[in-house]
Amino acid sequence: MEDEPGQCPTRPEVVKTCPCGSKSVETLLKGHQRTSCTDPIPVCGGLCKKAMNCGHRCMQKCHVGECAPCKTSVMIECRCGSTSVQRVCSDMVLYGNKEPKCEKPCGGLRSCGKHQCTTRCCPAKKNQSKGLKKEAAAHEAHACTLVCGKKLKCGVHTCEMPCHKGHCNPCLSK
Repeated sequence: MEDEPGQCPTRPEVVKTCPCGSKSVETLLKGHQRTSCTDPIPVCGGLCKKAMNCGHRCMQKCHVGECAPCKTSVMIECRCGSTSVQRVCSDMVLYGNKEPKCEKPCGGLRSCGKHQCTTRCCPAKKNQSKGLKKEAAAHEAHACTLVCGKKLKCGVHTCEMPCHKGHCNPCLSK
């Protein structure tokens, strides 16, 4: 039965069970009924078990009103996937649902294929370890920022491009 505008949602003809829905009001009040919307809604003492926004179920005793923040313990991988930490589900909202960071250096090869990535808790490492295709962000995270520095074919100048695979561009000086 849907509430009509201006009608109290706790009217006796609307509320027929305890808040968790497992027992009838009549059973809980031993054969009696609520007569007014201001009469307390009885609770059964069992677990609420309502589905929460996070996907877990409320594990409080049957209660009137909103469920408390979720206290389920969850394991969360750091952003590189090398370690996990235990957190309380509702705390994840406080952390902005961000993956935690560890202190482990990446060690993966940068885009040049010569230098190692030294970023701590590198998000590109998680993609590599799971065998995922390199995404743009992963490739960007492993882009080599060092200057190539190889002697060009002219024998005088050095390559000024970022460190790269393959041959250097030809010398443009005369």
